[in-house]
Amino acid sequence: MWLLQQPFSVFDYVHGYQEDKIFQCIALVPTIKFNQFSQKSIQNINSIDNGLSIEDVKVNDPDNPVSLIDCKLIKYVI
Repeated sequence: MWLLQQPFSVFDYVHGYQEDKIFQCIALVPTIKFNQFSQKSIQNINSIDNGLSIEDVKVNDPDNPVSLIDCKLIKYVI
């Protein structure tokens, strides 16, 4: 039997949740997928300068926990 956990718990070593903030939106996108976004979408993401951050992170591969996947951690915090 598989035990599924919430992504918030699985990736707690990456996202850095801050309990004192009013609102947080956290997205973890594989870099390969992020690079497939249209230029306009990437420009729109980068144009938000108040509270938005994009970081390069490595996360454990769910199919093989020994290997890592390059990802973009996108956080919007207010």
